[in-house]
Amino acid sequence: MDALKPKGLTYPEGLDEAKTSESIQTILDGIDRERLFEDRRMTRVRHPLLAERIGRDVALNTEIHNLLADIALELYVSNNTDNSGIHIIEDILLSAAKDPKTFRANLAAFKDAVIQLSKSNSDGDGLEISGLVSNLLRQKLKMPNLAQEFILYPTVTISSLGESNEDALKTLEGCREQFLDAFGGKNGDDTEALKEAVEAEAAAVKAWFEDAKNELSSREQMEDDVDGLLLPALIHGLVTVEGPIDERDMKRARRLLKVTATKEALSKVFPGGVTDELWNQAQKRRSWAEAILRGELPQ
Repeated sequence: MDALKPKGLTYPEGLDEAKTSESIQTILDGIDRERLFEDRRMTRVRHPLLAERIGRDVALNTEIHNLLADIALELYVSNNTDNSGIHIIEDILLSAAKDPKTFRANLAAFKDAVIQLSKSNSDGDGLEISGLVSNLLRQKLKMPNLAQEFILYPTVTISSLGESNEDALKTLEGCREQFLDAFGGKNGDDTEALKEAVEAEAAAVKAWFEDAKNELSSREQMEDDVDGLLLPALIHGLVTVEGPIDERDMKRARRLLKVTATKEALSKVFPGGVTDELWNQAQKRRSWAEAILRGELPQ
């Protein structure tokens, strides 16, 4: 989607848009893109549909944009840095830092700038500040077009989280109808061109999922592939089961127990290396999987 254009932001003394932009640039310069791409927590960025429709670099740009814009919004909403959502994002970014010490300092400077802006614009809803960060990032990164963001990303998000192709196609159709309804009463060449672009993107995405479904030998194979992408999120506790427990949950639990049995097995999921912290986290999640296999909803 096009970023919200911030209007009327009040800048505190010593801070302006140029300095905010410079702060963002230092973060972008400090990211090892290859390492970030390989982070198994970035499940969506490696989805083959994104690679085909917009390319790997643009997909990664979009994820970087989302991470930093989310930090800005979370900081405004929580009014402090003690926020679990921010900690997860920071951990992802720091894991991909060229120089962790310098990157941590640059990230702290960026957060400080956002907090100063939040205090100077406390009567808003945070979208203006998030919109400023979004716009500055879009000036620096090549991003998908509006039609692709509206149609492609929500559909891929559903698929990346382990839902079926049928659910992804339902989401696709819902996005298409929502967009067309929003612009139904508007005329003009730009609006018509945008409608045509949305329809074309929706048709391309639908064809991709239908082809993918036909090419897979079975639904079980597709679930195995998706569950493989989901394993890092399961291990880090980012995926939960709210019930009722079904065979898919049992299958994921059995797979989690298998890959967390030894460090060698875990290293196949995290090829970058198994730290003591990661190993301890994996062992904690074994109790979660064991509860699932007993038919109990983990607390």
